[in-house]
Amino acid sequence: MSVVTTVMLHVGTLEDYGDHGEGGVTREMVNDWLRDKSPGFWLQPLDQAPIEYWGGSKAPQVDIWAGAFNGFGWCEEDFLAFLAGLGWAYPREVQLFIRHEDDERMHVLMLGKDRAWVELCDGGTPGACWFMAEPDREPIWSNEQ
Repeated sequence: MSVVTTVMLHVGTLEDYGDHGEGGVTREMVNDWLRDKSPGFWLQPLDQAPIEYWGGSKAPQVDIWAGAFNGFGWCEEDFLAFLAGLGWAYPREVQLFIRHEDDERMHVLMLGKDRAWVELCDGGTPGACWFMAEPDREPIWSNEQ
């Protein structure tokens, strides 16, 4: 039985270059970890896709690494812990989007100041998606009526 999980990781545009002297995380570092879990797991850079795959008249100005995995659930929590523990040069720019096959929408996670994941939107609970002004305040916008 196939159970597909779609993963998109947004990183800072300078993160993968390694020449900024602040450490940094490369896609190859992430892919080495993924391939160690399963040979069929790796992330591709969407910004390198031909412009015809994107709408509009410009190339995207973001670095998004993406993949679709069969049976990813068994290592998902380890993946989150692995990503949080990396030496990100630009941790404020790290966002993770995950959609399990039966989810209504993407889980949206952001790497917080303490390198813990902050979930901005879950995968389908009605009313659970919001934008936060500050982590300890009420949502400034909610889709609940």
